Amino acid sequence: MTERPLFLRTFGAPDLLSGSTPLKLRAKDLALLAYLRLHPPGAHRRSVLAALLWAENSEQGARHSLTQAVVRLRKVLGAGAIDTTRDTVVWTCPLACDAARLEEAAREDRPSLLEPYEGEFLAGLGLGAGTQSFENWAAARRVDYRDLAADLMDRWGADAERRGDWQAALRFGQRETEIDPYHETGHRRVMRALEALGERNRALLHYAQYAAFVLREMGLAPQSETTALADALRASGAPPEPDPRPEAPSPDPEPARAAPEAPQPPRRDPAAPPPCRPDPRACPHCTEVSAAIAVHASGRRWWLTAGVIAASVTVAMLLARTGVRPS
Repeated sequence: MTERPLFLRTFGAPDLLSGSTPLKLRAKDLALLAYLRLHPPGAHRRSVLAALLWAENSEQGARHSLTQAVVRLRKVLGAGAIDTTRDTVVWTCPLACDAARLEEAAREDRPSLLEPYEGEFLAGLGLGAGTQSFENWAAARRVDYRDLAADLMDRWGADAERRGDWQAALRFGQRETEIDPYHETGHRRVMRALEALGERNRALLHYAQYAAFVLREMGLAPQSETTALADALRASGAPPEPDPRPEAPSPDPEPARAAPEAPQPPRRDPAAPPPCRPDPRACPHCTEVSAAIAVHASGRRWWLTAGVIAASVTVAMLLARTGVRPS
């Protein structure tokens, strides 16, 4: 058995670690190791273990595959880690494991033991065909461990709130929402802790982000208790933080318009001719204009007279042709 301590990581990407170095194990060997380590102590029947991971094979082939997996695990863990008989397999190794540590944290009420919870149980472990029974077992454990971790965070967060330790309450609330994003008690704890730490705007922002999340994922609104808490924070009267964006400069006011000046008489050019005298007949310029007007008027009278004469002649000719004499 290796001298470096071994650790079985089952939360997040599963691995068997020697110190900080992952050991190369086949996926089904790792699955068998997790099953043996986390089951209650006792003997497992070979037929049950063979059907758990190698159901695609014949019974004889499945039992042979199980025997080969046990041999490989013994090479890594040590010969005394697993006892076997013709019909049974018994786990005997005190292997450190994050899932077992979570269970211990719940039993002993020790928050420090929860640190290794880094993701869902056996996430991403691809096993292939013949493993449906194992997948069912892992799925049930996945829900159990997630609920246990979230409930522990909720319990320890509530204790921190009662003590007035808002930094710890915030830490537990945030961890709770990471483990289970739908755990609304954790979201409310984060909001209360932020408000108590003087960060009301962050508390309201957290609510807005969560409300958008549940609307997008489930088409629902937050629980009434969560919405009521957000309303209470908005009405708390604390002044909002200043907007970090620079304000746009206000445009300069339009200058006042000056009142229009009274029209001034045009200045006379000394070189221009003198203005007309009161008597137009004494002004050469006015005399010329009057003469032009008189000629234009006499021309208009001549054209009018000629038009009347032409019309009379035309009418007389039409009457003569028709034999009608004018009266």
